[in-house]
Amino acid sequence: MKLTTLAEPLLEFGTGTHICPRTGIEQMGVYDKRDELRRTELRIGVVGRGEGIDLLDEWLAKCRAGVERKAGSKLPNLFRGFGGISPDHGFLTRIINSPQYTRPLQKSEITSALKLETRADRIERAVNLFYEQVRFLAENRAVDVIVCVLPNELFDSVTTRTEGEASNDELEHNFRRILKARCMHLGTPLQLVREKTMLITKQSGDQQDPATKAWNFATALYYKGNRTIPWRLVEDNAKPTSCYIGIGFYKSRDGETVSSSLAQVFDEFGHGIILRGTPVSIDKKNRRPYLSEEQAYELLRDALEEYDRALQHMPARVVIHKSSHFRDSEQAGFRRALKEKGVRSRDFVAITGTDIRLFGTRTTRPSVVRF
Repeated sequence: MKLTTLAEPLLEFGTGTHICPRTGIEQMGVYDKRDELRRTELRIGVVGRGEGIDLLDEWLAKCRAGVERKAGSKLPNLFRGFGGISPDHGFLTRIINSPQYTRPLQKSEITSALKLETRADRIERAVNLFYEQVRFLAENRAVDVIVCVLPNELFDSVTTRTEGEASNDELEHNFRRILKARCMHLGTPLQLVREKTMLITKQSGDQQDPATKAWNFATALYYKGNRTIPWRLVEDNAKPTSCYIGIGFYKSRDGETVSSSLAQVFDEFGHGIILRGTPVSIDKKNRRPYLSEEQAYELLRDALEEYDRALQHMPARVVIHKSSHFRDSEQAGFRRALKEKGVRSRDFVAITGTDIRLFGTRTTRPSVVRF
């Protein structure tokens, strides 16, 4: 077996390049600072119960001021301190939250949702509670992103199956996905956060250190709210322009139909779109879904047309990846679409699970390799 360590890709920021997103933002600013029309304010809408809203206010204040790195760690690059969010540093923006941008959930409504017998019913009620307040903010307030603060007991209630309850596919009753799908038509992105995530206490086993939480939270808000990118891959003019396409499969809401999803189509700079496919068949031997030749052709054809519409040119190279091996019918359909669109270079990559694990030394972060 031959193992190859891939070099870290070089990322581009406001005034330079680096391999680490956090170091790049801290020292060189976000990539889009080059845009003279970029926005320098991020307006945050908030939905949650009173205690959760107070916790978020305190957490945002900490994020503005900065959070110290993990104490006692010998991995300074992994556990980097968070320098804060301000117009003059790092993200180069100002976060604004206000009571005018806040919608509280009533305790009686939360209690009522907790008393429902099945997890599916609790999820449906919780989604409705948040949706109504999110809709008000999206339609009546000029907010860029809405933070939904999940009460601890409500989160536990919608993620825990009660004893004797029938097992359901996780995709069927996933609160986060259902809420985001329900709110998608409103056009305002959501960021979900649990109340206990914002409590800076002694780190527990399932919690990140506070500085890492701040980095992840701030990056998500900036990316979603500004609809821009804080960094991008350095452009290599010597390489052909590439389009990366990931194919996944999901079940319909009734659980009866498995549909293909051309999950995301990316250019080499990380800009992406999402496309949905058509119902597919299941292999009788391994129970894995697969595409017919015509379905593979149509999915890739549509993806390349969207790419062309966005960038006004076809990619020179296409990389298609999925979590199962490529059948002959799938390869034939993909090749037909590539030939029709004049794309000469292509790679088909199957990313499958493995029991093999590779661990680094004590001075580096343990890594997991799947192939």
